[in-house]
Amino acid sequence: SNEFIIALLGVAGAGKTVLARVFSKKIKSQIVWEVNAESEETIINSFEDLAYVLARREEELKEVISLKKIDIRYKKHKLLSFIKRKLEEANSWIIIYDNLVDISSLQFFFPALSSSKGKGTLFITTQNSNIRQLISLKNSKIIDIGKIDPKEKKLLFKRVVKDRLSIDESELDSFIEKIPSYPMDIIVAANSLISSELLYDEYISRIYSKKKEYIPE
Repeated sequence: SNEFIIALLGVAGAGKTVLARVFSKKIKSQIVWEVNAESEETIINSFEDLAYVLARREEELKEVISLKKIDIRYKKHKLLSFIKRKLEEANSWIIIYDNLVDISSLQFFFPALSSSKGKGTLFITTQNSNIRQLISLKNSKIIDIGKIDPKEKKLLFKRVVKDRLSIDESELDSFIEKIPSYPMDIIVAANSLISSELLYDEYISRIYSKKKEYIPE
C-alpha cells in the first residue's frame, strides 16, 4: 500500500491496536515506534523516549537530554525538530498513534511526520469519528474496524495461520461460528492455537470458562 496515513476506527476492544501492530510487522521498516496518544502529555513522553532511542551520537544524546531542562512550550518544538530530522535520515519508518483521543493534538505533531511521508507510514487507532474530517488527504485511508461476517472471519484466520496449522474445513466452520466476530478475536484465536497446539473445542471451552469466572453469582 502507498498510504501515508492509515486510520483504524472502531470501538474499544475491536482490535485496532493489534491490527496496527500486525500491519507494522508486515511492512518491516527501519524505525517502528508506538506512541501513547491518549493525551498531549503521553504523546510528548512517547516522542521523548523515541528521541533517546534515535540519538545515536554523543552530541545527539546531549541535545535530547538538554530538552528536559526547558519549558514545555519550547520543548515540544525542539523535540519535534529532532524527531523530524531523524525520520528524514531513516530509510523507512512507522509511527503508531495508539488510542488517539483528542484529534486536534495530531495537528501539532503531524508536520514533523508529514515532511518525510515518502519514507513512512502513520497508523492511527481511535474511537473518535472526527478523524474522518481531519484525514481527507491524498494517500490516506480510514478502515472501520467492526464485526466481520463468517466468510471474512475464516479468511482472516487462514491468513494468520498460513501453513502453521492443519485445517479441517468442516471443523473450522464450526469453530469460526463460536468465536466473537471482531478481527482481534480471530487473530488471538489463530495465534493461540498455533502456540498451544490446542484443539478447536479445547480453545472454545477455555475462553468460555474464563468468561464465566467474571460473571457474579
